[in-house]
Amino acid sequence: MMRLQRIKRRQREKGVSTALALSLCFILVLLVYGFFQLALLMGGSSETRNATDAGALSVGKDVFNAKALHTKPDLTNDEKQYFDVSDSKNQYSLTNVNRVWGQSLLVGLNVQAMQQDGSYTQQAKDHADKLFDSAEAISDRLADQLNTPDNLYPLFNGTSEQNATNMLGSTSSVTSLPGDQWQTSLVDRGIESNIQITSDQLPGSGDAQNIGFVKGADGSSYVPGYKPIKVLDHYYTFVPFKTGERPHLISENTFSSNKNSVNPINEWKKPIPNAFSVHGATKGQQNYSQRAKSYVLSNPQRQFPLEMPYGFIKIHLDGNTAKFYINENYTEESYDYFPSFVVKGPYRAGSGTITAFTFLGMEYIPPTLYQAIHALPGDHSRVDNILLQRCREIKQNATANDLLLAEQCPIIPGIDDYIIFRVKDVIIALPFPTAIQQVLNFAQFDTSPDGSEISDVATEEAFFLPNFTFEILIPDPGVVIPVYGFMGTWEEGSESWTPGSGYNGCLGQLSITRTTSVFDFGTNIRIQ
Repeated sequence: MMRLQRIKRRQREKGVSTALALSLCFILVLLVYGFFQLALLMGGSSETRNATDAGALSVGKDVFNAKALHTKPDLTNDEKQYFDVSDSKNQYSLTNVNRVWGQSLLVGLNVQAMQQDGSYTQQAKDHADKLFDSAEAISDRLADQLNTPDNLYPLFNGTSEQNATNMLGSTSSVTSLPGDQWQTSLVDRGIESNIQITSDQLPGSGDAQNIGFVKGADGSSYVPGYKPIKVLDHYYTFVPFKTGERPHLISENTFSSNKNSVNPINEWKKPIPNAFSVHGATKGQQNYSQRAKSYVLSNPQRQFPLEMPYGFIKIHLDGNTAKFYINENYTEESYDYFPSFVVKGPYRAGSGTITAFTFLGMEYIPPTLYQAIHALPGDHSRVDNILLQRCREIKQNATANDLLLAEQCPIIPGIDDYIIFRVKDVIIALPFPTAIQQVLNFAQFDTSPDGSEISDVATEEAFFLPNFTFEILIPDPGVVIPVYGFMGTWEEGSESWTPGSGYNGCLGQLSITRTTSVFDFGTNIRIQ
């Protein structure tokens, strides 16, 4: 009996041990399964975040190139005046929209300078207003496109869906999750934009201080971004892009604290964003659905000079006048920009006649635009500075040598108007309208400057040229003594500058006129 009881007890103990072992095995299997699922969950979450980050970086890089994120100018209005700063497809994107604002800023600064030098006109102000409105229209359309998530989904999906989330299933990937998590932000306020600027290209005074240049990593000066610049009664605002920086991920705090809804730029009705949030979710997963958000700061990695490439300067040769004072006889006529020999007379001169001979147009040797500007002695530094500054609005790095080469343009008989403008990267001058045939752009070379004239921008001293005039006294029959009083040529010049705002490309006109006075007094006295 005792033996039987021991056997039964051992059997019961063995059964308990077996049940306990089975229970432990089941628990262990559950733990292994749980850890496996947790690993899948964590791995899938990591893969989802990585795919979302990759999609965000794709948005930060491709936002500059996507067709849906470009806008074309309206060629029926003044938007066509920004054609010279459009891209190779004649469009504007986040890459070059600052160039539009830069050109509009130059026009505003030109009009502001007119207020300083007394050449301001209401027409110039109206033109600046029109070009500001046109820049704003281009900018607003681009802002609308960048703030439309539907335009960003394809940029995100093109990369995120290539990053498989294998931990969630062999066919699992991340795709865009539409909704209000797709937002934009205005990050890096106050740092440089991608528009380079130099103080010597700006008109007037004090502009550098008003703009507040920002140094980039390359040592160049830039217009600041997201810092409204007030000129006249407009605010010009640029998008910041740090020099030498690539598109990169940023923190949620940086993104959220710079959203326009949180920290608005009140002077800009529709600010253009430079940062984007994305929201992705898994699809095709066999296990757990995952979601992730990411934030990216864009950068086109391109810089542009502040320029008006289609701008131009007009030089008008306003005519030359010759005044002849020969004894009591006075005549007046115009003369050309080339040497000519003029004979006046004969006129009665006491007991005989007097004939005057003179050379005109000698001051235009050699007959070039440069010589026309600097023909007579005097201070031409103001004219030179005006023309060089305007050239630097056309081509930022223009030098005095660039201007000098342009001014070697020969003067053509019968043509009084010449245009200084840019072809590719060269400043040239050509007669008008010949210049129109050299370029195919929207610069309207027949546009007149919209400022008022500033007289005497060059001081040309009147001077006596005794060798340019001679006379012949012919006596009446009999013995006479020729008597000479005064003989010579007196030359003086006047140069005036009419500034242009840059509307239709016209940055101003230099007008040149000169007067040559010929004096010849002599007589014959008969000896009785």
